[in-house]
Amino acid sequence: MTKGTIDEMHTLYCNHAREMGFSVRKGTSRFSRDETPIVLGKLFLCACAGIRVSTKENCSKQKRNVALTRTNCKAMMRIKRNNDGVYEVVKHIEKHNHPLTRTEWSHLYRSERSITDEKAKAIEEMLSSGLRPTQSFRYMAYNVGGEENVGHTQKDHMNFVNRLKMNNIEGGDAASVIDMIQDQDEEEDGFFFQGKNG
Repeated sequence: MTKGTIDEMHTLYCNHAREMGFSVRKGTSRFSRDETPIVLGKLFLCACAGIRVSTKENCSKQKRNVALTRTNCKAMMRIKRNNDGVYEVVKHIEKHNHPLTRTEWSHLYRSERSITDEKAKAIEEMLSSGLRPTQSFRYMAYNVGGEENVGHTQKDHMNFVNRLKMNNIEGGDAASVIDMIQDQDEEEDGFFFQGKNG
């Protein structure tokens, strides 16, 4: 199997993963040593590959219970660039060491969830027109025939909206609020506010 780009190979493996019942993670890449490096090889892994290493072993705080997501699964697809300049599959391990999920849950896989530029623009327009984030998500779900067809979860949607708000605050919203408060202080005799710089 050959494809022209790494993204096409990633899409191919994600389609395979969706049908089989697992999620995909991108692994390591091998680059050429030219002035403009070219990806010579890439590894795509099952999302359960590897093991999670505890960073704080002697921590006195009680840890929250987190689901075991890494099972050291060896399923993978390795690709390399051949002499013709296209990418080909050189190794594919299909055996998983964990149960696979149902295909109707595939829309919840991390590798299947993304907010594209078109979706981002639509979300921004819905927010600027006055829709709340949950309403805009429901509207998108209604238009595509259900939450499983949106392409991202409601949590992803809310996180995207929060990032938009944070970017707007960094872009000058805080300064405009301070200006508005100072204007109100000058206009009204009984108005009082106290701020802290730094």
